[in-house]
Amino acid sequence: MDELRGHLITTGADGVLVTAVEEVDALLEAMCAAPRVVLHFHGGLVSEEAGLRAAEGLLPTYRDAGAYPVFFIWRSGLLEIVRGNLREIADERAFQVLSKWVLKFALGKLREAVGAKGAALTTPSDRDVYEELDKASAGGEPYADVEPPADLAELTCEQEAEVEQRLRGDPELQAIGVEIADSALPEEVRESSKGVTVRSRLSDKTLMSPDIVRELRQEAAVPEGEKGLVTSAALARKGAKVLARVISRFRGHTDHGLYPTVVEEVLGELYLANAGAAIWHMLKQETLDTFEPGGDAPRGGSYVLEALGRCLRDGRRPSVTLVGHSTGAVFINNLLNTVSCMRDDPASALPADFRFRNIAFLAPACTFEDFAPVLGRHEELWDKLRLFAMTDEAERKDALVPVLYPRSLLYFVSGVCETDAEGNREAGKPLVGLRRHYAGKDREDLPDAVRVVLDYMTPQRSVWSPVDGGPGLSASAVHHGDFDDDPKVRESLRTMIEAP
Repeated sequence: MDELRGHLITTGADGVLVTAVEEVDALLEAMCAAPRVVLHFHGGLVSEEAGLRAAEGLLPTYRDAGAYPVFFIWRSGLLEIVRGNLREIADERAFQVLSKWVLKFALGKLREAVGAKGAALTTPSDRDVYEELDKASAGGEPYADVEPPADLAELTCEQEAEVEQRLRGDPELQAIGVEIADSALPEEVRESSKGVTVRSRLSDKTLMSPDIVRELRQEAAVPEGEKGLVTSAALARKGAKVLARVISRFRGHTDHGLYPTVVEEVLGELYLANAGAAIWHMLKQETLDTFEPGGDAPRGGSYVLEALGRCLRDGRRPSVTLVGHSTGAVFINNLLNTVSCMRDDPASALPADFRFRNIAFLAPACTFEDFAPVLGRHEELWDKLRLFAMTDEAERKDALVPVLYPRSLLYFVSGVCETDAEGNREAGKPLVGLRRHYAGKDREDLPDAVRVVLDYMTPQRSVWSPVDGGPGLSASAVHHGDFDDDPKVRESLRTMIEAP
């Protein structure tokens, strides 16, 4: 790690500088004296140690390209917390039983005969469902071959009522509801070193969101003879709501396949507090906060841009490349927006004609919605941009949590963690790094933001790994975390940086 001395800028909560200002000043002076510079932003979910390992591996690549590398390191490590929560949820009987029921009814709806819309749903047996679910234990994806009919109808009120009634009559679900309602545990909240809630529970029987547990307990506070029935009513309502959302996503073509979509919706409805959504929001907010004016505590992003501006005003003009992996691409989005504002401000240290030489997104986790406005000024802010991400086949095989969730981190973020402008969960939100959002769509029906990104991301700007596309256009990564380590990606980055 000694080789990294003079190349690291570490930030903590709210993007505040952790690295001593004197060290950062020396680093920035060395950076501004170099003909080429790389600012590298690793994914925010990984630990500081993982970020340092990635930096150590990339240091020779950037140096060989004649560049002075600067690595922004986040103190995070939250991915393993999310995975740990999800593994515990996967072992819960409540999760297993509700997922089974939703799968059964979803299959019934997807296989509904033409002309039978609104009729009672014909569902497979529990045995058939559990046999299919065994594929997950063997590394496969249950119901991977299920396709919805072109004319899939909405779940009718009658069907939703039927689902709720059958769930309320399930003795196992009744017992689960009673057990959770009767469980005794003072509210337990665990926070990360950054102050974000990473785990919140109100029952030792489940990791369901505390508000769900409160609802179960409230409905259990009735005469003893009705306790089981009423307690299962809340879970029955939730199960019917999950099913309706699954069918709605298939109708709107925002589904991720039957089994992953069911898992996403059960997590989103019952376990959202512990499924990583709050963590994801916090990470994205930090990539914005770091560009706020520092005050008594300098922010890493704003401090570096001000120093870069002064360097450029002095006549030094290094060629600057930005590289962002996963959440690092969200970081770059916010950096570009900040630079755009600085260019327009006569009082800013940043010259109005400054442009970045290259931008490289590695498995970017930014949304089309957030990236499209940045693209509106691409001719002013950068010369070349290239996207490196996985094919959909590789993305589907990159299991975030084996058995529970067979798809990649980006699929999970899109399906569970993203929100709309009002802060409401928006399942299936298009991400720039997900190949599935680039193909098989009628562009006339797409939102403006999606069309803007699709039009910009030509084949010369998009590298779908694994692929050998020649110099600067090759990659072999087949896991979300591989892009920093992949030899072909590193060689492509070197080619980009060296290009005149």
